Amino acid sequence: MGFSLTHFFVFLLSVMQDQFPMKKIAFVVAPYGFGPTAKTIAITQQIIRLSKIPKIVFISQGPATEIAEGINLFSEVWNIDFYNSHALCCISDDCDVLVFVNTSRHILRLSSFASKKLYFVDTLAWVRDKPIQCMHLLDAYFAQEFFGYEVSKQIKNRSNYIPTGIISQYINDQSTRSIDDGYSKRSVVHLGGFFSPAMLKDSDIYFLNMVLIMLKEIEHFFDLILPPYMLPKASMIPENVNCISCSPDEVPRILLDGFISLTTSGIEHTYESILLNKPTMFLPPFNMTQYLQLVHLNRIFPGSVRFDFSSQFESISSNNLDTSTFRIQSMGVDGIWEKQFNQLKAFLQKKFKSSDFKFLKVIHDIQSEMIRNIPRDGAQVITSKVLDLDF
Repeated sequence: MGFSLTHFFVFLLSVMQDQFPMKKIAFVVAPYGFGPTAKTIAITQQIIRLSKIPKIVFISQGPATEIAEGINLFSEVWNIDFYNSHALCCISDDCDVLVFVNTSRHILRLSSFASKKLYFVDTLAWVRDKPIQCMHLLDAYFAQEFFGYEVSKQIKNRSNYIPTGIISQYINDQSTRSIDDGYSKRSVVHLGGFFSPAMLKDSDIYFLNMVLIMLKEIEHFFDLILPPYMLPKASMIPENVNCISCSPDEVPRILLDGFISLTTSGIEHTYESILLNKPTMFLPPFNMTQYLQLVHLNRIFPGSVRFDFSSQFESISSNNLDTSTFRIQSMGVDGIWEKQFNQLKAFLQKKFKSSDFKFLKVIHDIQSEMIRNIPRDGAQVITSKVLDLDF
């Protein structure tokens, strides 16, 4: 058997790590839905594949930590008060590297530890008009691309800015499912952003039940992906809906057998759905980042949004995402979500009843062409930098 370039790379990396051992990496992960946790999992899998680092720590709050504990990937999982910097400082005291995923909270405080390297993984760089305040303190700022949206020049001109492709686990993007024969199959529904300290109390339950009411009245079968803690909150599950509780690393397998992906407009699941060759349509936004992403997705993927959303939420300022999320959820519970779900339901009822899926072919082709030009090596790029593999 020959000695390939890959074998040489792994051998050289092993020698380097024996000489310069790194003992512990900590991920500080925003407690806002599946996305940040899924990206952390993808990066961690790369680190484990390429390194001998003995400890990789996951730090977050609430359901995000339950997901991390359930996949048996991290040596430590800490569920902390995300607003308490003292707790974070104590946990990360002996870490060589801190990687912040979608949260800049506490970077300023932790930067006082001169021996630590600090990295920031940002999936919202595209929506920022200027750099985060602590960007100058970072060893690297990884800005994930969002379907060709141009990042601010103020951010791009910083020396530690690193443009980053899709941050995802390795998945086979060649689905064998044909759009034309998909009517007899199940479609996949995914709800993102459901856990957040800033969330309006019980707005997740209201949103979930709006989804279930809509699906019940559509002549089709659906697999609804939910985090484990949400299953008991579903009031009545219709006969045509199968609720699946799973971790982010299991989602691609479920998607692969689906017909349509019907999802909230989070970056993580949108990328994953399209990579797996699924026509992707969008649900009403549950939080502010989903709304901002929906505006862009509606523009580049015509036909994928089948309800009115711009006139209701466009007056909300996005300067503070926690505050604006609370406002969107308050307006949603007060009646806007019901109107939006009714509009989407009417469209889907008509299409499934008539088996008219030509519109899906159009959506699929546009989405496939757009994603073809986006690098898929985001996890590898971040891992290479974190492990100092610049050779």
